Amino acid sequence: MITAMYRKIGAIAEDETPTAGMYNDALFAGNALIKEWMALGIHVWTEEEAILFFQLGQNRYLLGGTGTGGTGPDNCTDANSWVPMQVAIPVSGGATSVTVNTIIAPNGVTVANGNYFGVVLDSGVAFWTTVNGAPVGNVITLAAAIPAGQSASAQNNAFAYATKIVRPLKVPRARQIYYQGGQSGPRLTPMTVLSRKEYMDLPNPLDPGISTQFFYTPQLVSGEFYPWPNPQNANFGARLTWYRPLMDLTTPANTADIPQEWLNGLMWNLAVEMAPEFDVPPPRWQMIAQMAATKLELIQGFDRESEPIYFGMGYDEARR
Repeated sequence: MITAMYRKIGAIAEDETPTAGMYNDALFAGNALIKEWMALGIHVWTEEEAILFFQLGQNRYLLGGTGTGGTGPDNCTDANSWVPMQVAIPVSGGATSVTVNTIIAPNGVTVANGNYFGVVLDSGVAFWTTVNGAPVGNVITLAAAIPAGQSASAQNNAFAYATKIVRPLKVPRARQIYYQGGQSGPRLTPMTVLSRKEYMDLPNPLDPGISTQFFYTPQLVSGEFYPWPNPQNANFGARLTWYRPLMDLTTPANTADIPQEWLNGLMWNLAVEMAPEFDVPPPRWQMIAQMAATKLELIQGFDRESEPIYFGMGYDEARR
């Protein structure tokens, strides 16, 4: 693609190949262009679902990023990559293992060494640690002990997952989750999206209750998700629809994080980005720019979800 782009702007001949420096320059310009395209709006191949595990009394959740020491991302993972469980044998403070009813999710995901593991304590707080070693049967060994003075009764909810999501560009939709009975399936209730003003103007943002609304802001390092009312215990969470960033190109051998139907458009638009660096004559540059605009319009028209459109009859009582 990079070689074809350089031919289009006349930087190389048909039988030539770009230099290593030309490749690196094109990668930099390509990454900048792809990042700019993230501002175009929805990209259907980057629209994903995630599970955010609530914590009792916590009104702000950090999504993505790499901070540590209490500033790192909260517990949020792909909606199809976690294991819902229940405590099978009660545990008390100081316990370093938990026996659960299963270690396999209905879709086949299994608890593994190093997974994040959370269990809802009788106080309503979720205790989070990691799995220390492969489970033995349904017994999960913990990297940290259950806090002193705390306990988890039989049938309390527990969760495990492997990887946290990256920072979402947007969270256009969310549903509140109530974990009812382990793998019997969570109960979902749609949440209302709030603007920053609407959330910040709430008179009692820390009031506990069942979360029915949310506000999300992407920020620079970690996105911030604010549910309202404040989660009343860790038996609730949110299933998020989120837009992930487009991944960078790091070497010329990488595959671009776009569908195949976008490749031609990427090549022509990359030619527009690179043309000024090679003194492309204005007539040729204008032709390339027009072709790039046409290609981008075409692929943007294809980048839409398949959604039904409903029509109905309108009645005017005054004319009857």
